[in-house]
Amino acid sequence: MIKLAHILYLLALCGGVWCFTNVSFAQNKLEVSTSIESNLGQSVQSHLASWTKTDKASLSLVKEPVYQSAQPEYGKVIVGNSASKKEIAVVIDEIDGKPARIYVDANNNRDLTDDGAAEWTPNESGVLFKSITIDATITVDGKDQIVKLPYGFIRFTDKVRKQAGVFYGCEYGRSGTVKVRDQQYKFVAMTASSQGLFSNPADIRFIIDEHQTGKLDTSKDSKQSYTPGQIFLLDGEAYKLSGASEIGDKIYLEILPLRIPKEWHAKVGDSIVDFGFKTLDGRTMRLSDFKGKVVLLDFWATWCGPCRIDLPNMKKLYSDLDHSKFEIIGVSVDGPDTRTNLQTVKNYVEKNHVDWPITYNDTGWNDLISVLYKAAGIPYQLIIDKNGIIRMIERGVDESGDKVPRYESEIKKLINK
Repeated sequence: MIKLAHILYLLALCGGVWCFTNVSFAQNKLEVSTSIESNLGQSVQSHLASWTKTDKASLSLVKEPVYQSAQPEYGKVIVGNSASKKEIAVVIDEIDGKPARIYVDANNNRDLTDDGAAEWTPNESGVLFKSITIDATITVDGKDQIVKLPYGFIRFTDKVRKQAGVFYGCEYGRSGTVKVRDQQYKFVAMTASSQGLFSNPADIRFIIDEHQTGKLDTSKDSKQSYTPGQIFLLDGEAYKLSGASEIGDKIYLEILPLRIPKEWHAKVGDSIVDFGFKTLDGRTMRLSDFKGKVVLLDFWATWCGPCRIDLPNMKKLYSDLDHSKFEIIGVSVDGPDTRTNLQTVKNYVEKNHVDWPITYNDTGWNDLISVLYKAAGIPYQLIIDKNGIIRMIERGVDESGDKVPRYESEIKKLINK
């Protein structure tokens, strides 16, 4: 969670070319309605759960078909969250020489004869696969409601995995649109919960067409994909997914106090966007406080090996230059995701005798300064001239050993300009 103190420190005061925008105090919640989307072009195998094999009596079936096998396998899957209706009966009916069958109590009435065709045909990979829409019973605020949820049922045909029985997973997401000013952005929220629930934020993946390409990439490595807490931008405004309703029919977004105009790219030649920050020793500062100096903005973390390798270079650079004309500002992306905290950063800085101002906000990669300056990897350093223009950007460790001379040459040139 972005803390109030963090927000206050990030509020920028504009002045000349040192600021494109002003960050407001507003921090709002946005509720967006969704509908079920099954045409996602993704494989159900990305999040599979295994059925529970059980005996016939425990399923309380009221009617069964005539099986082709003398010994069908009985089991159940868990869909929904109703205390009395979340266990869905599943029966595998296989016999040598005949096509396999699967019976799923899709309408959840304990009758296996009224749920449609039972044929279970192999897909292109030779795996038994079947799409089935289940009447899931989901309890919300003490009331049960039926939601039709598409699932995929899989049985692997190799000897080892075949013994595991049936695997199943969601074949759907919840789609909707977010309106920012006059623009509409389509999104899909997907859950890794085999029960079809969205109540656990750790299960949710949020895919949004932030650049309005007209396409949504739902693949595992999608660059349009975000998990709860990760920041994304819509028309320069910062958002993050804060959660969803149990059923996923409502998605909750948090609007963060960060506004980036379209012309801002954090590239060489851009005027900087001002930001406020608090140093490890408690001082409140702004980037614009250093107007008239050349500034090296350094994004790093205690857990980053290349950053540790880079540190002696930064220290040498800092000791060699006049601090009345040059400053380094360090932005730590340490945080809960890497099990590092404020004390970790303070201990590291003290042990390594780092003397320049460093800020830490306990938000990791979701640090608003990092989002603002597009710090996708570390070490990541920007050299800013006396008038607030970005003059150099460097990513990665100094493997060649020429970083300090190049930095020093550029900084001295900018100081004397």
